[in-house]
Amino acid sequence: MSTQVSHRQIARVLGGAESYDSLGEREQAIVREEWTNRIVALRGELNYTARFAAAGESYSEIDDDGKLIIHLARG
Repeated sequence: MSTQVSHRQIARVLGGAESYDSLGEREQAIVREEWTNRIVALRGELNYTARFAAAGESYSEIDDDGKLIIHLARG
């Protein structure tokens, strides 16, 4: 079993040019880690409060105690 990984193939999968299933186990693990890092970064940039406010939309959410909190649109 080879201990080398194909960085070119990993880059192609991350770029959407090749299938994840075409990778070996080690390459798949690297791709999953990169996907996780990208998801964490994208989630950190989300600001639904600002988006709803900018759109003039009401929204609701559940607080830490499970209570429904309704945020009415302003304007």
